[in-house]
Amino acid sequence: MRIKTLLMIIAVTLFFPATAEISWAQKDGEAQTLSVDNTHWTTLKFANKKDKPECGLFISHSITGRHEDLFAVRVAHMHQRALFGKFKFPEDGWLYITPSRISFVVAQGDTAHAFDVPRTDLEKKGGTRFRMYFVGIQINLKERLPASDSREQKFVPFMTKDRKCQIKNQKPYSQLLERTINDFEGAVAEYKQLVDSLKQAGKIQQAPAILSPPTGVGPGLP
Repeated sequence: MRIKTLLMIIAVTLFFPATAEISWAQKDGEAQTLSVDNTHWTTLKFANKKDKPECGLFISHSITGRHEDLFAVRVAHMHQRALFGKFKFPEDGWLYITPSRISFVVAQGDTAHAFDVPRTDLEKKGGTRFRMYFVGIQINLKERLPASDSREQKFVPFMTKDRKCQIKNQKPYSQLLERTINDFEGAVAEYKQLVDSLKQAGKIQQAPAILSPPTGVGPGLP
C-alpha cells in the first residue's frame, strides 16, 4: 500500500509525565488496546475512546537476543524540497530504538537512506517532536548522513485507516515516542506499565499486519 494512503497528518502537543496506571476507561489518545503476536512482539494502539476507534497510532516492543529492550515503529522518512517547500515521504520502513542504537530499515524507497548509528552519534537531545502539523520524531545527529546531507532525520508514524482519521489527543503517543530517544529507561517502564494494565483489563486486539514489525528483523534479534 502506498505511503499516501497510510500516512496521516496529525497535530503535536507538549510533554506530560506518564501516569502511575491506566484503567479500562482510558481517555481519548491514550493506549486503548494491546496486541501480542505469536513471535516476540507486543504492540500498543493509541486511539480515541469512541469516535473512530479504528484509527490508531502504534508502537511495538520486543527483547533482543542480547536481552536488550527494543522499540519499533512503522514510519515514513520525511524530506523537504526547500525551506518553505512541500514535504515528501519517499521512503518508508521501520525505526528501531534500543538503549545503544537507533536504526532505520527501508522497506520501500531508496535504501541509501537507511542508517544504523550508536547513541554516541546523537546530539545531547537526540530526539525532538515536530513543532508542526505532523506527529513525528526528529533524530538529531552530530554528523550529516551522506544520502540526505543532513544531521536531522525526520520520521512520521503510519496511522491506520484513511486521511479522515484523527486522534483528538496525540500527547500520550508523541511523548512516549520522544522518550524512546531521550529517556529510554523511562519509556520502557511506561510501555510495560501500559501493557500490564491493558492485559488486566482484557483490552487485547490484533494489530494490522502492516503495522506489526516483521519477524526476525531489527537490531540484535535472533
